[in-house]
Amino acid sequence: MKTESLSGNRYFILFIYDCTRYCWVYFLKRKSEVVQVFMKFKAAVETETSCKIKTIRSDNGTEYTSTQFQALFKDAGIKHQLTNVYTPQQNGVSERKNKSLMDMARCLLFEKNLPKIMWAEAVNTTVYIQNRLPTKALAHKTPFEAWFGFKPSLAHIKVFGYLCYSQVTAVKKDKLSKRAVPGILTGYSMVKKGYRILDPLTNKIQVSRDVVFDEKACWNWERNEPEAILEEFLTDQFEANQNDPEMDVDDEPVRGTKTLADVYERAHVAQEEPCSFEEAEAHQGWKQAMANEIAMIEKNQTWELVPRPANRKVIGVKWVYRAKHNADGSLNKLKARLVVKGFSQKYGLDYLETFAPVARLDTIRLLIALVAQKQWKIHQLDVKSAFLNRFLEEEIYIDQPQGFVVSGKEQMVYRLKKALYGLKQAPRAWYARIDTYLVSLGFNRSASEPTLYVKKNEAEIQLIVSLYVDDLLVTGGDQHMLAEFKAKMKDMFEMSDLGLMTYFLGMEVQQAYSEIFLG
Repeated sequence: MKTESLSGNRYFILFIYDCTRYCWVYFLKRKSEVVQVFMKFKAAVETETSCKIKTIRSDNGTEYTSTQFQALFKDAGIKHQLTNVYTPQQNGVSERKNKSLMDMARCLLFEKNLPKIMWAEAVNTTVYIQNRLPTKALAHKTPFEAWFGFKPSLAHIKVFGYLCYSQVTAVKKDKLSKRAVPGILTGYSMVKKGYRILDPLTNKIQVSRDVVFDEKACWNWERNEPEAILEEFLTDQFEANQNDPEMDVDDEPVRGTKTLADVYERAHVAQEEPCSFEEAEAHQGWKQAMANEIAMIEKNQTWELVPRPANRKVIGVKWVYRAKHNADGSLNKLKARLVVKGFSQKYGLDYLETFAPVARLDTIRLLIALVAQKQWKIHQLDVKSAFLNRFLEEEIYIDQPQGFVVSGKEQMVYRLKKALYGLKQAPRAWYARIDTYLVSLGFNRSASEPTLYVKKNEAEIQLIVSLYVDDLLVTGGDQHMLAEFKAKMKDMFEMSDLGLMTYFLGMEVQQAYSEIFLG
């Protein structure tokens, strides 16, 4: 490696047991350390298994063909097999493992924008995870199970690079000191039951079991401080904090893996979606998507340009980009969303209530089953910029968006008259608006599912509407009433009629006369 790791290492050596595909990784400062590392590895596995290493297969690297290494093999009675020059396929298992290991390690670093100096931690974590993933070479068993004889637990696995807070030990704190310090998850200890946590301020790693993870934040390496991550479509949900299970016996079932098609689709999306405004600005399609978003905001009279207030905090904004796809994976449209950095809002000053319900997947499936049973058709409506449809009660100021700063008025800010995505109260504001309107049309809200609305007369159900953020599913037996409902919704909100539902929440839907197929 051109970059030294946190511990000053530049190389790593990977040992693979061909029978079980279980891997061990060691890190080196110099190639000359290979002999000492192999002796350490040999002692560890032979003690653990009470078996002797009989054969080693490697390439022709000088570190493996040195006189010292060959003498070690001779003394230990180990047969050393070497590949022919330019024929890595003769050691295919090792070569392929090295490639997949580095691919995954790079992804771990890039996903959380971690510095290259953490490459060794990423490689170590990759080996730890891949040992616990099923492989076709073992009839879909994991290398861990093949080596140890029982299935591994995945309950303690967390996303590499997560921002977390580890408890300060009692001997280092008094009544007024911090109870926890921020850190970054860099892997799992092999000698203790705990997580390896990096202190980004000191670049020191400690092992801690008492850790709380923040899944919606990351570490800002430029400013050396935590920073929340913006997500495009969120509604605030209240979840009870649960302690992480102790990293104890491995008795959980193995985790399923993604199909190759899923991997290709995600890679395609990742390539299409820009990570920054500068990347998007270089693409005409994304420039038009941002212009469309601003036009929609202006059309809804969402804000007004005012002088920067002296006694109020101005909240930042950010562009978020998403490539929307059809069921067959083809590109549907490019969508740019202007999102408020709502994580900087203060409760009681910038917002009060935030909760807004979201339809459960079980509800959607039940609705589809009902439609199939009654031989109805289910239609889909998409509300454009749904969160812009509700007036705000709070006084909120935001910066002018990047790329759309008004010339000559750079010091001015926008005062929001209506909600924007990212505001903590935005989902609730939109839900209150759509709920009020549906009730005014004669719908009754379900007592057990607040996103399900039913309109009926004394004899039968006429229409059913299910709300999922800014998507509406509507069905019923009276086609005239259904068309009338669509027309009323279009008059009230800016929306697209997507016709019969064909793709929703990752499900491909095919509607036949008396049957509905989900893919």
